[in-house]
Amino acid sequence: MKGRFVPPLLALFGFFSSSSGNEETENTDHSIVSPNKSSDLQDAVKEADRLYDNRSVEELYMFLLNYKDGKNADLLWRLARASRELSQLTNDKEKKKQLIYDSLDYAKSALESDENNFACHKVIVQSRVTL
Repeated sequence: MKGRFVPPLLALFGFFSSSSGNEETENTDHSIVSPNKSSDLQDAVKEADRLYDNRSVEELYMFLLNYKDGKNADLLWRLARASRELSQLTNDKEKKKQLIYDSLDYAKSALESDENNFACHKVIVQSRVTL
């Protein structure tokens, strides 16, 4: 990049690197999902959508509980939706209340992972209306 003008604001944010021309650098950022893990998450989203389309709410909820501690917004908002829908199927008022609060917690976690995901916002609103 020798002799190339880099605007000061862009330089501050690291848009241009000062590498020695070697484009293949080792990725040391462990927050990036590996390709295999990413495909596993994509498969999980597909399975969740299949279960939802089949109206298998309890099975969907149990499946998505495996991902409740993850950071994938797409799985978390689906878990929030499943929790809210499961709350509508029970007659036990305490269980219903707990499922709705769980739904809000999952949706908030999803929002923390991806604040621009419209589905996260939608599930929060739906869960609050259900309260």
